[in-house]
Amino acid sequence: MSGDRCTRSLTIVPPAEVMDREVIREEKWRVATLLPEISSNDKCIRWLARRRLICNAVQCPSCQHPATLVVDEQHIDGHRWRCHRCRFTCSVRHESVFVESRLSLKQIILCVYFWALDLPYKNIARECSMDNKRIVVDWCNSFREECESALDRQSSAIGGLDENGKPLVVEIEQTKYFHRKYRVGGVGD
Repeated sequence: MSGDRCTRSLTIVPPAEVMDREVIREEKWRVATLLPEISSNDKCIRWLARRRLICNAVQCPSCQHPATLVVDEQHIDGHRWRCHRCRFTCSVRHESVFVESRLSLKQIILCVYFWALDLPYKNIARECSMDNKRIVVDWCNSFREECESALDRQSSAIGGLDENGKPLVVEIEQTKYFHRKYRVGGVGD
């Protein structure tokens, strides 16, 4: 992809622009800086590819040749991967969490952003131009589940040994939390 319009390419962004996971983790965003980065389909696709959220390149499963990114105005993202040898095509969302969604990539990115800010679902739906609040609830539930899975995958043991080799005692205070409805309530005793 070059400029703001996609031309035939084997990658969305040059491989050197794909960000390291540590760099991605350290990013800090504000809506004022995020919106210009995702203002068009092309920009959304590049933004996601740089952050490893969609494939930067696709190999044809039939002939094993690299697919080419082509313009497809009939597709919601405006682009598709296509193998010119065997006519294989797939979405730019291929093998990503976005593959089954009918929302635009911009709507999904903004939904994640506002969910991370803990905005109420009604506000997320309005800010992301989603008519159906149920879609927002479903996406937010999937974000939560993915965070839970990531924590399970990256969990580390607490405690261990001190510098003298003696076991550390770890005390965990049992605190009650209850569901906040209408943004009222919080930590209970």
